Amino acid sequence: MDRQTKRLVVGSAALALVGWLVSPLLASRASEMIAIAEAPIHFNAARAIDLARQFVARFPSRALGSIEARQSTGFFREVLEPLGYSIEYTHFDATVEGRRQVGRNVLARRPGRLRETVAVVAHYDTTRTAVEGASDNGAAVGVLLELARVFSEETPQHSLLFLASDGGQWGMLGAADLAAGYPGLKDIVAAVSLDGISPGEIDRLSIGTDGLAAGYAPPWLRSLARSALLAEGPGVSEAFGLREHVERAFLLPGSDQGPLLARGIPAVNLDSLSSGRGRMARALLSSEDTIDQIRVATVEKFGRASERLLRSLDTLDPMPDDSMGAFQVIPGRYLSPGLVVLLQGVCFLPFLLAMRGYWREHNDRLSFELIRWETSWYLATWAPFLVAYGALLISYRMGLLPQFDLYPPPPGDPVMENPSWGIVAIILLSGIVSAAVFYLLGRLLTRKITKPEFHSSKLIMLMVFSAILVSAFLHNKYWASAFMLLPSLAFSMVDASPARGGRWYRRLLIAAAAFPYIGLAVRGAVEMGVGWNVLWMQVLALGTGMFGTTGFVVASAAVAVGIRLIAAQSAPAVPAP
Repeated sequence: MDRQTKRLVVGSAALALVGWLVSPLLASRASEMIAIAEAPIHFNAARAIDLARQFVARFPSRALGSIEARQSTGFFREVLEPLGYSIEYTHFDATVEGRRQVGRNVLARRPGRLRETVAVVAHYDTTRTAVEGASDNGAAVGVLLELARVFSEETPQHSLLFLASDGGQWGMLGAADLAAGYPGLKDIVAAVSLDGISPGEIDRLSIGTDGLAAGYAPPWLRSLARSALLAEGPGVSEAFGLREHVERAFLLPGSDQGPLLARGIPAVNLDSLSSGRGRMARALLSSEDTIDQIRVATVEKFGRASERLLRSLDTLDPMPDDSMGAFQVIPGRYLSPGLVVLLQGVCFLPFLLAMRGYWREHNDRLSFELIRWETSWYLATWAPFLVAYGALLISYRMGLLPQFDLYPPPPGDPVMENPSWGIVAIILLSGIVSAAVFYLLGRLLTRKITKPEFHSSKLIMLMVFSAILVSAFLHNKYWASAFMLLPSLAFSMVDASPARGGRWYRRLLIAAAAFPYIGLAVRGAVEMGVGWNVLWMQVLALGTGMFGTTGFVVASAAVAVGIRLIAAQSAPAVPAP
């Protein structure tokens, strides 16, 4: 790369950095600053926790499809029908470890003066390892029922739908069923999910905003939820900046707002964080998650904030129409979707300039034979990833891997604690064997073709990577920025070295492009407490479709480019003429 191109690349990288640093100055607040309702709050925390205690004591093991889960739905009828709610049950099929289960949602509706509906959702099921499941999610069930009592004593402006959903532990299956087929879905104008009242002393309330594969809570609703939570005293935790960028890259929520956002319904989840995080992590999904761990003061803050948010939503007619694409760069300040795309595009400007400079310097060396040689070896490098992925999908379809509808089981589940490493080894072996076969095939196909020198190989791989970047952006621009930005810099900047030590140093730099993936995998393993089983979780996620085919294909294509550039370090570097 010549000196002028290097200056342009460095300058464009600085421009991208400065652009993101000054972006808060270009951000705006929600299009409509909505005041929270000042009406009196009638939430009774003691009543809510008593209802929760009755519920989890009578039905401590409410795993999806169990008899106890089915019996527990009668509790909602017992409590809500005397309050004047009309009760409806809906059912959906689910797959848990290869077995067909039937989930049941409980819908309680109260007509308002308007047909437009505000939905309140709390999942009532537990994992297979939990006893009582108070924090996740029995205490929130108590809050849901107490909110229903509060609003039964008045006629709200909007109609209200209280949903006790099933299958929340397996990918929000009950909420997804509602979002897919509920006849009154078109009338739902906003939704609030209640998921997670932490044990012990409350530290902060939390807002969940990510949709399932699509959608994100719009600024007006996030602003309203933040104000409602702050009105009750504790701090508020919500996504913005880097955290929101990562959330939007994956769009894999853990709460019932996810499927509703995916259908374009403005929705948020309310959660809480304990001051004793270790205690909270130990209690969730275990026999320690009992109602005795839940404090009345925590339920009071959570419940009052929930009621205040609902009352604030009830005053709105019509609901604002802020874009779900607005990105919160700092708390309370949002970048427009178009500006986000521009800033993300500028991040890849260094690669484009490096590509342009490399093309001008070395395109005269390209020939059909060289392109054929390098693309043949590239395909031979990429193909084993696809073979291994195909073997994984076949293993899943044949029932050799545990089968689930979307999400793999949560930490602590027997399936997660006992990985099928033998099947994983077979999948990996299929990739290794195919790699050997494709290597021999590559040798056969290219034995009479002159091997390209380093610059030609790199130029061809940069051209391939350009197509990969376009595919990644079409897949998810946040995903592209999170996982393709570092490779784009490494692949375009790393050059050849005549010394053996220099070549290995450059190979390590290329391999370091995988740091974002490795860093997130390690973080997930630590936060969930699954250790090396995080690899098993990813295998299951690929099988179920939680990690989609498009993402795997694009990511593996980029990895293959990196491997080819590492291999190209052994090729001679012919000086530019």
